[in-house]
Amino acid sequence: MAYVLRLAVVVTLLMVQIACGRELGTGGADGGPDGPDVPGVLGGRCTFDGFCNDPLVCVANVCVRDPLEGEGEGEGEGEGEGEGEGADCPDGDDDGDGDCNDSDCNDSDSSIQAGATERCDNVDSNCNGQKNDLLDCTFLAHDAVATYAIDPFALTVERIANIELAVDGRSLLDIDIDVDGTLIAVTQDAFYEVTSSGQMIELVDLPAPPGTNGLAINDDGELFLTTSDGADSAAWKVDRTMSPPSLQQLGDGFAINRRSSGDCVFTKSGDLLMSASSLVGTSNDELVEINVTDGTATSIGSTAFRNIYGLSASFGFLFGVNNEGKILQINAGSGESTVLFTAPATVRFNGAANGD
Repeated sequence: MAYVLRLAVVVTLLMVQIACGRELGTGGADGGPDGPDVPGVLGGRCTFDGFCNDPLVCVANVCVRDPLEGEGEGEGEGEGEGEGEGADCPDGDDDGDGDCNDSDCNDSDSSIQAGATERCDNVDSNCNGQKNDLLDCTFLAHDAVATYAIDPFALTVERIANIELAVDGRSLLDIDIDVDGTLIAVTQDAFYEVTSSGQMIELVDLPAPPGTNGLAINDDGELFLTTSDGADSAAWKVDRTMSPPSLQQLGDGFAINRRSSGDCVFTKSGDLLMSASSLVGTSNDELVEINVTDGTATSIGSTAFRNIYGLSASFGFLFGVNNEGKILQINAGSGESTVLFTAPATVRFNGAANGD
């Protein structure tokens, strides 16, 4: 029965070849020689005893491919290719990122794989054994006399420069990064650019409102201040489009029996947040959101820490620093905070700026 089937397939093949005008025994695209008929090769005559080079077969004195063997080879190749693809990830690729589980350092997160882009998130995104490699993941903070670079992932604090206050008796109230990358500072008497060496260059001769302790600049370059001035505590906007620039209080105050405990910050989504303390008593600071139109404040939740004098919305996180040298990570949705680490005992933070 197998012989009959084989013969039928071969006859069919020959008929197709003849119908298509193929000249048996000549070279061509099938791989036969381009020249005289060569016995034993594809398209050539069979040898005197009906022999053809393996795996060809002799049919009507012509060496042709064995149709049945061809089907078997095709299936085998198909299976082999399938097995080969499966063999690329014998233990699977659970997160579907194209990196096999045995080489993927996190096979449940498709954003983590060899060659991925590193981010400031304390995660080894490219699976090279290092976190945040080759990235500057610091934000700036200051105390009464110096600026610092804080890395909340590597848990380090580096002193950058001593502050050279331009007027005796004045103090650095707060800092933030302007849209052009300039470090801006506010004191009781004016606004300054702070150079990398700590030199302060006056930008605007404009006294700050009483009790100013927070400075924040949004993506449009608008500058806002928050104050700790008892019942008159409020948010202010500096109109830098005017010449000279002017100050405008937003509404009638925070209206929640709270004052700025030390800083305000714009998140990447444009929300103005502030650390706030009660007008009376010694309760922990709250995280509040300020309406930039009317200046009212809405409590988000307690931070469980006091004297948070600096806020930084950096790398997709919200950080805080306080006058005990603690560096905090704050949940912007609830206010809940945790201590990441504590700076050396001599550092007591008074403010902070965004880092990216």
